[in-house]
Amino acid sequence: MDAPPEGSFMDALIKTGYMMPLIAVSEIVPGFLLLMNKWKGFALAWLVPISVNIVAFHLVFDMSTIAPAALVALLNAVLIYANWERFKSLF
Repeated sequence: MDAPPEGSFMDALIKTGYMMPLIAVSEIVPGFLLLMNKWKGFALAWLVPISVNIVAFHLVFDMSTIAPAALVALLNAVLIYANWERFKSLF
């Protein structure tokens, strides 16, 4: 992957020095929890704002690559639906 252009949103995130590691951890931890089949409800709830942000980013900045983003959001929705008993009390 090429380096993002100077002044771009991704370049700004990278230059903060902490956003990219924070994003990585916030995606890896719930993914690991799902793989280990521990705290599924917590992990899925954690992934909702991440998947919404991924879709929003691609809608605004790069519509041509929205398919993987939509797949992430769809898989998150399917997993929430499959574990709906854990989320009923929230609604």
